[in-house]
Amino acid sequence: MKPRSMWRSTILFLFIWLMVGFFSGTAVLLGPVRWITEHGRNSGWSDTKEKVVVLTVIAAYVLLSALVAWLLTRTAAHSRTGHVRLGIPTLAFAAAAACLWLWMNPATLGADMGEVNQVNARFTFGPYPDEDRMRLLKQDGFTGVITLLHPAVVPFEPKLIADEKAAAAVVGIEIIEAPMLPWVSENQESLDKILELARSGRGRFYVHCFLGKDRVNTVRALVEREVGNVEVENQVAGRSLEEQGTLERGDVHVLGEGVILTPYPTDEEYMGFVLTGNWASIVSLMDPEHEGDRKWIDKEREVLERYRIPFHVVPLAHGDWDPQRGLQAAEAVWKLPRPVLVHSFLGPSTGKSPAAEGFMQSFLTGLPALPPASFKPPMYSGATTLLAPNVAIGPAPSGGEFRSYLFARGVRTVLFISGNGASGPDVHRKAAEAAGLDYETVDLSDTAWIDRLAAGGPYYIYGRLVPGLEAEIARRFGPPVPDAPRWDGPESKPEPDPASAQDPEEEDESAAADPGFMERLLPTTREAVLTAPLLLLYAAFAGGFAGWLRTKVQVRAPYTRKIFHFLIFTTAGILHLAGGLPLVALFGGLTALVVLYAVWRGDNFPFYEAMARLTDAPRRSLFILVPLGTTAAGGLLSNLMFGPFAVVGYLVGGWGDAIGEPVGTAFGKHRYKVPSLGGVAATRSFEGSAAVLAMGVGAACLALWLGGYGAGTILMVGLACGVAGALVEAVSNHGLDNLTIQIAAAGTAWLLLG
Repeated sequence: MKPRSMWRSTILFLFIWLMVGFFSGTAVLLGPVRWITEHGRNSGWSDTKEKVVVLTVIAAYVLLSALVAWLLTRTAAHSRTGHVRLGIPTLAFAAAAACLWLWMNPATLGADMGEVNQVNARFTFGPYPDEDRMRLLKQDGFTGVITLLHPAVVPFEPKLIADEKAAAAVVGIEIIEAPMLPWVSENQESLDKILELARSGRGRFYVHCFLGKDRVNTVRALVEREVGNVEVENQVAGRSLEEQGTLERGDVHVLGEGVILTPYPTDEEYMGFVLTGNWASIVSLMDPEHEGDRKWIDKEREVLERYRIPFHVVPLAHGDWDPQRGLQAAEAVWKLPRPVLVHSFLGPSTGKSPAAEGFMQSFLTGLPALPPASFKPPMYSGATTLLAPNVAIGPAPSGGEFRSYLFARGVRTVLFISGNGASGPDVHRKAAEAAGLDYETVDLSDTAWIDRLAAGGPYYIYGRLVPGLEAEIARRFGPPVPDAPRWDGPESKPEPDPASAQDPEEEDESAAADPGFMERLLPTTREAVLTAPLLLLYAAFAGGFAGWLRTKVQVRAPYTRKIFHFLIFTTAGILHLAGGLPLVALFGGLTALVVLYAVWRGDNFPFYEAMARLTDAPRRSLFILVPLGTTAAGGLLSNLMFGPFAVVGYLVGGWGDAIGEPVGTAFGKHRYKVPSLGGVAATRSFEGSAAVLAMGVGAACLALWLGGYGAGTILMVGLACGVAGALVEAVSNHGLDNLTIQIAAAGTAWLLLG
């Protein structure tokens, strides 16, 4: 290589490596590094161990990014086409620029931001604050903001530091710089500066890095270890819990006159609020049978006995939520002398304490309740909605979800809404009864069943959900967590709160309709920025691998075409299960670009030759474009009509159809004609169709197993889906089977289970 050419290649490599490194570094930091550090802290790793593991991951990322950059540089440098030589570095730059935009706009990373945590009365820790957050800090009595951002973390942290200083100047709050570099520096000077502020006993500070996780946790541990929480007692003594509003482990909730629900107070909070208060009763909802809770209960009992404050343990067990036990606990507290302080370990506002949430709902309504945070994770078929304290509504559960999702979250009665008087699916009834649930069918035309939701349950409703039903239930019996008591204690009957009733034309947010299909189809900005380059690279690799097999190894097009087909459909299934429809849509769009590029390049381009059958001449491009369009249409229609059962269509279409053509090409002896497009004759073989059937059954069974169904259901429905896929493949037009197989397999699963 000539020196000048070598210098050009070196500069190109360094540029691409920088761009690839910045993108992949963002993905690694928000993914593997985040998972490792959170696991390490939950497992009690030492700082040294965490640092070693993280640095190992970073080293691996540097090497891998260098390898990817080298491969991209080699491809660009050796290409004879100008758009490839220019396109590769341009796409690398675009990926890095999009990540930089994410870092410059912290609001787009909301899901990755850490929580705000108050260690003591003087130090609160959290993520990067915008001007509105600073204004609230100023109003709340904070005297300064300690920023851990480092000007060496270019290009975005210097910009964020400047923005922060400008916002602080407008608000009128001091910025204290203590720059830190995570994992690669001891940061002693900055730590000493913060420690000096902590020991001074003066001022109240909000400490932040960017995400509010790594550097912040290092400083938080230092403050807790060196200074502790001793200042809290002097600052909070004499203040009421109502005035305080928030404790370290969650918010304070006033449930009624003389009844307050809190998280378990810290030692300092206990001294400042509990022991100095005039409490007639203290109630713990923690479970003495649970080893982790027992030590806290014993400690609290010992302290309260010393101060002669009545102490009651009304345990709500860990694990599956028992709504009747939650109601009994609420009734017991209603009968205690007041004022009464009730606590679990974490407060209901954290979303991590079903016991606290369920108790609060039952205390306010007198109903067996469903904790709202428990219903935030979706079921396999989609999201559920809590309409009232004892009523949830949503899609059809899979077989295993009657026990693992509904019963575990407190549902005790399942109501299937029928539009024609027919009973609910027998497989659902059996699954519900096996899970310990009552299962009933209600007729949509007889609205009297809605009245029963005023008491009993808790209920889960699915089936024929007509427009307006959710709004009506929410209007009459919602919201899930009322603002004030709706009953007068165990001797009264709960009544719907008239004040909570809405105008029939208005819908509560809890009863809002499911977002439109297009809204559910589109990925978030964060998802697109962090996954699009990886998905595009994977699609290009799959195409390049198929092209290499075709041109270098001389594998025939019927095989290389289906290898690519198998890789893409399987990846779509994995993405759907792991990240939902938006990632599948993004991957499908990027894969389509790769395929269209191959068609544009045409004859002799390796990937085109891997996709274009010689037997499709003179319409070779047509029989790439038609399957591309039918694949997209099949995926969209399956999701639109059959929801989560679209995964069955992906795998049956991806695996069954992928095996049919290679088997037919190699072993097909008994052929039959099928309709075609563009005047190109097309045949299939019984041997190939049998392979489609066998592989389709296996693929459908795998999809159903991943959905949590039992063995009997998997075998029966899997066989039906495989047969449906094989039948439509046998009679579909040449080029249309990517559409028909997906629809047939997903639709069969939906008819039998949905």
